[in-house]
Amino acid sequence: MEKKDYYILLKSPLWQKKRLEIMQRDNFSCRSCGCKDKMLHVHHLYYVKGKNPWDYPNDAFLTLCEECHNKIHKKSKKPTKDIIKSAIGKKVFFRGLIKEKRITPTEKIVLSFVLTHEKANNTEIAKTLSISRKTVIVAIKKIKELGLIENKELIMQHGFFTLEKEDRLTGELLIFYSYLCDKSAKYNYQIDTFKSKLMDELGKSSNVAITKLLNRLYEKKLAKRINNGKLQIL
Repeated sequence: MEKKDYYILLKSPLWQKKRLEIMQRDNFSCRSCGCKDKMLHVHHLYYVKGKNPWDYPNDAFLTLCEECHNKIHKKSKKPTKDIIKSAIGKKVFFRGLIKEKRITPTEKIVLSFVLTHEKANNTEIAKTLSISRKTVIVAIKKIKELGLIENKELIMQHGFFTLEKEDRLTGELLIFYSYLCDKSAKYNYQIDTFKSKLMDELGKSSNVAITKLLNRLYEKKLAKRINNGKLQIL
């Protein structure tokens, strides 16, 4: 569809109705930064050829402020092949999987590896990720059934962060620790622990889950509270 035709469709009452419905669902606030006082857009998480802008389920949309919307589209213009090239040889986790609820954290890690190492066999994946071969087989079967490999461009478009080489961590805790390391790297590995913000970023339904993950990091001496109330990642 040409750009001109698409913009004409956005003037349709059907799109305006859908747009209002999504904004009401999101309390007229940006789902990324939380602001309510900026111009708001409704962002498509993915596109299907031939579909009208309004012909998607509600969970395919996000309300975003103009600034956050522009940032996302700027990121999505980065060629997928460049993302793959920079991720090859690393154990990575794609940001697009953070809020994916249909697969487990371990299955998300397997999927991230498969997307960047397409020729790797099950034994190699198991050895590299320090999990059983059976776990790999079950994970790959599930992600194929869900069609996640076919939607790799959607998963990859928001980039990735490197999974830390930490033998004491697996699954969700490895993802959480690596996410905190990536988020705090430019601040000398210090981060504000606003649990509500972490909860939203990681797709958790309550801050209890965040508290449990933080406590596990404290127990393993991979994080600690410091005097200014921030969290120091170790």
